[in-house]
Amino acid sequence: MVHRTILTVLLIFLSGLARADERSSTISGSPFTTVAEEVVAATDAITIPRLLSYQGRLTDSLGNPVPDGSYQLTFRLYSQETGGTPFWTEVQTVSVRNGIFSVLLGSVTPISSVPDAGTVYLSLQVGTGSELTPRLRIVSAAYAFLSERAANSDLLQGRDTTALDLRYVNEGQANSITSAMITDGAVQTADIANNAVTSAKIGNGEVTMPKINQSGATTGQVIKWNGTQWAPADDAVGAGDNAWVRGTPDSVLYTIRQLGVARGGSDNMLYGTYCFTHTNLGVACTTGINSQNHQFCTVGGGFGNRASSSLATVAGGRQNIAGGMEATVAGGRENAATGNNATVGGGFLNTATEFAATVAGGRANQARGQDVAIGGGAGNIAWGQAATIAGGNQNRDSGYVATISGGGNNIAYGDGATVGGGMVNSTISPNSVISGGALNRITGLMGVIGGGHADTVIGAYGGILSGYSNLAGNEPQDTGATVAGGYNNSATAINTFIGGGRDNTASNAGATVSGGVTNTAGGSGATVGGGTNNTASADGATIGGGANNQANGWNSTIAGGGGNTTTGTNATVGGGYGNTAGAGDATVAGGHLNTASGYYSAIAGGESNHGAGDWSVVAGGRYDTSAANYSFTTGYLSVVPSGYSNSAAFNGQTATAGNQLRCGTLSKAGGSFTIDHPLDPYGKILNHYFVEGPEMLNIYRGAVVLDASGRAEVKLPDYFSALNRNPHIQLTGVGSSDVYVAEKVSGNRFVIGGRPGMEVYWQVTGERADVSAEAIRRMMPVEQVKTGSLTGRMLDDEFLAGCMEQLEREGKAQGLDFRTPAGRTRYELMKNRQTGR
Repeated sequence: MVHRTILTVLLIFLSGLARADERSSTISGSPFTTVAEEVVAATDAITIPRLLSYQGRLTDSLGNPVPDGSYQLTFRLYSQETGGTPFWTEVQTVSVRNGIFSVLLGSVTPISSVPDAGTVYLSLQVGTGSELTPRLRIVSAAYAFLSERAANSDLLQGRDTTALDLRYVNEGQANSITSAMITDGAVQTADIANNAVTSAKIGNGEVTMPKINQSGATTGQVIKWNGTQWAPADDAVGAGDNAWVRGTPDSVLYTIRQLGVARGGSDNMLYGTYCFTHTNLGVACTTGINSQNHQFCTVGGGFGNRASSSLATVAGGRQNIAGGMEATVAGGRENAATGNNATVGGGFLNTATEFAATVAGGRANQARGQDVAIGGGAGNIAWGQAATIAGGNQNRDSGYVATISGGGNNIAYGDGATVGGGMVNSTISPNSVISGGALNRITGLMGVIGGGHADTVIGAYGGILSGYSNLAGNEPQDTGATVAGGYNNSATAINTFIGGGRDNTASNAGATVSGGVTNTAGGSGATVGGGTNNTASADGATIGGGANNQANGWNSTIAGGGGNTTTGTNATVGGGYGNTAGAGDATVAGGHLNTASGYYSAIAGGESNHGAGDWSVVAGGRYDTSAANYSFTTGYLSVVPSGYSNSAAFNGQTATAGNQLRCGTLSKAGGSFTIDHPLDPYGKILNHYFVEGPEMLNIYRGAVVLDASGRAEVKLPDYFSALNRNPHIQLTGVGSSDVYVAEKVSGNRFVIGGRPGMEVYWQVTGERADVSAEAIRRMMPVEQVKTGSLTGRMLDDEFLAGCMEQLEREGKAQGLDFRTPAGRTRYELMKNRQTGR
């Protein structure tokens, strides 16, 4: 393998070069080859060849000869060993055999001279490689160049020249007299033979105006050919010919007749009888069409261009065609403007084929429609009237005044449609807009896609702002469907809207999904604000957010939470988990697994509560049930059974009747019953107060008449002994005090003794012995120490704070005051809140 070609130089022969005076009679030989001196008569001039014979050897980097063949060699001569600029260069293709080559330097480019100093260096370059080093100095024979400067030599062919006289010149010897030998006025007219001075012997600029004889010309005449000879004659200004004239000093240059202008010798063609109106300044260019008369065709320059219709112009470039009337191609290559008034600004393989169509530049663009414009790019095609493609690649525009701003493989087929850019976007709908993105598509009238990827608008007036794989309308009548963004969202009915998120669906008129994941607004006017896997299936239903919620009732609402359900009209679930508002206007504010199944029922919160009665309420707690209409429960396991309407149960109690308040323990500052006054029910209220005591007593009373034996047995309820302890009997005789307890209470009975036939009133009291009473006695002993959070609290102040405002308003607060400043402060705060201060 040849790594690098080097040169081993062997200079075989270097001849003297022909800058010596041609009258020299000897040639100095090279140091390698001797040439015998040849004596020549003074009349025998010799021509010295301007050649250097040069032989060398080419080897590779290992010193081996290069393969036989032809090599391109570049030779250069320098006046210095390194650097500098060559004063002579020659390139030859040289045949090499066994590494040896031989050339005659100067055979391609003559060596005209060498530097005065006589120092010459030769360099060699093989092919496109670098110049080889070092340079080879040429000695001895090259100095034959200096023989041209032998003016100071004293010997000529060995003879002394100092005694020769310039007067002695051999007669008939050619070129023997130089201009320096002729003095001014020495050569007279008679000394020059006829026809001896030819045009070849007159140097440029030697014949000046003062040297030209008037030859009979008068003022204003010029030299003209009269058919026989040149003679003075009048100038033919205004007669009309092809001569260029100047109208007035410093004015324009013009021809008398209207003439076509063409660059000569360039294979240009000007066709038609109106070719005198053509301008063709290119090379191999054509104006007009053979056998057709087109006028004012112009080719400004370039190669192979054609302006083939009237007023058509090709400014330059290569192989361009302006084939329409008043069509223009400014430049570029292989462009064609064949429509009337069509324009191609430049580029490559662009075409403008219809009236006023324009391609500004780019490659392989096609403006096929009237008034179409393509700004640039590659492979774009526009054929709708006044359609525009600003640039990009492989875009297609067929709609009337449709526009594609750029991008690649975009389509605007609808009238007035617009694609701003991006890739593989398409709209076939009138007045629709795709701003950008990729793989977006519009078929709906006046649809809009702002960007994103693989979004589709099918419904009329639908829109997608951005996102991925979103759908606005699945048929044309789904007007106004809109998706703001997100992924795989579908707004498939009239006036539906999806704000974003993923896999959301708005499938009924006016439905809205604001965001989230896998949400569905399936009812007319239904709304899902966000969250995951929520469904508002009924008309007007609303889900604010959360997960797995179902709003199935008309105009029902689920604010949030998880797994909540509304099935009733206008039903509401505020949040929580697993709650159900299953009847009309039912409400579950929150909590867990609560169910409001009665109309207008309400559950404030808690867990596993059930409001089954209409207008029933569960205030909270756990496992409470308000099954009756207008019932109320709270706490834990409080129940108002169905049928006991308008009852309330607290503290895990179960109501046992309608219109009942059922609680475990009632602790109060005071108690009373309040009724309409029996004597004046329209004018008064009757209040009676509780009888209080340190014991929880049950009272049993009645009346008996003693028999003939003076005795009477009283039977108490059969549960008496089970419910009571420590029974006490009190007797009152009517008309006599002769009465007594004959037998104590035993076995749920007792016996009264006294005067026979007497009527007796009796009363039995017993302390409650049931479990509830015992628990209360232990929790709430008669005297209870204030501990924990009760320490320092004044119960009287708390009660008074709630009623002092009424007492003061009615003027009944005299002598009543709070025990502590804290009580007074509490009251003032309550009063201020009531008045709004």
